[in-house]
Amino acid sequence: MARQLSRKIPLAADAMRRASAQRDGRGLADAQAARERLEDARRRLQQNQRESLQQQVEQARQRAEQLREQQRNIAGEAENASGSQNMEQLRRLTDQKNQPGQGIAELETRLDRMSAEARSSNGQAARELQSAADAIRDSRVRERIRATQQQMQARSREFNRAQEEQIARDLDRV
Repeated sequence: MARQLSRKIPLAADAMRRASAQRDGRGLADAQAARERLEDARRRLQQNQRESLQQQVEQARQRAEQLREQQRNIAGEAENASGSQNMEQLRRLTDQKNQPGQGIAELETRLDRMSAEARSSNGQAARELQSAADAIRDSRVRERIRATQQQMQARSREFNRAQEEQIARDLDRV
């Protein structure tokens, strides 16, 4: 739909140029009709962009929610594995922690991209999207996940629980 509208804009502009070049009175009417088509195409394109941004924001919100739930599940397992010598359990948990770490990196990139795309059409949305991406960076949640992967066996259950809870709070803020 957006591509169709994008193609209509240059066609309407060309029609306006041709109409203005005509010498008879009809050129003015043609130019006015072309201007109206151009304005209509512009309005529909903006509406499509707003709807697309809303859908993208909703998808990003859902992804953040999934990552938060995934982290909560992992936190419960990590508490049980703290200080464990069961290497299989620790390996499995380390692998599980890779998933939210990668997901958070992808979400951060997506939020940055969406913010850049929204800057010209919706400044408020762009600022909020950038704020969410900045929250991921500022909280250093990816680094915290990586650190908990490496320190799970060596740290106390209380320390690991506090780290996992902080990761969950960071994801809540996003």
